Amino acid sequence: MLTWIFNRLLALILLIFALPFILFSIIVVKLTTNDPVFFCQKRRGRSGKIFTIFKIRTMFLSAPANVSKVELAKREELVTPVGKFLRGMNFDELPQLMNILLGQMNFVGPRPVPLSEEEVDWRRREKGIYQLKPGLTGLAAVVQKKGEREIIQAPQEQVEWDKAYLDNRSFWLDFKIIIATACLECSLGNRWIFHHLNLEKLNAEYEEI
Repeated sequence: MLTWIFNRLLALILLIFALPFILFSIIVVKLTTNDPVFFCQKRRGRSGKIFTIFKIRTMFLSAPANVSKVELAKREELVTPVGKFLRGMNFDELPQLMNILLGQMNFVGPRPVPLSEEEVDWRRREKGIYQLKPGLTGLAAVVQKKGEREIIQAPQEQVEWDKAYLDNRSFWLDFKIIIATACLECSLGNRWIFHHLNLEKLNAEYEEI
């Protein structure tokens, strides 16, 4: 119940503060492309149920649908003129606050991936990850980001971090992951974050982050 209240209350508060940034994003997308402003895609949520995730568009409508991040990582020609900026500022993720208010996501959990990422899907089923709601951020997402650059995790590694979160989840861990995400946006390194937020105990299998 505490998590339910925390997620919806925080999402509502942040959505109010995020509205100017969402409106700004809508305007710059409309000025630079004729494509729809919002990117809506099917993702798999709790208990394996399909839901629609909301984002600000950062790629052209002609970009392949339901394609994994690995496949699109080097296809910069598919990114809109302002897409890189919106991603860098994480403005494209702000509409997911609506997913949280709708009860489809939490702030912290395994990041929902496109349905085409079948290996992540079956590994998550195998590890019982789908008993969790997907998150706007998560332990795997914190590990994945290194300063100003983002690395592409192998599906096995990503799901192992999801499992580490599943086995250790608590309100306090969620709070620390949210703080860690905020610190990463301020360009503090992973090692500093893991040390000062006491996340190192979850890093037993990985000597180098």
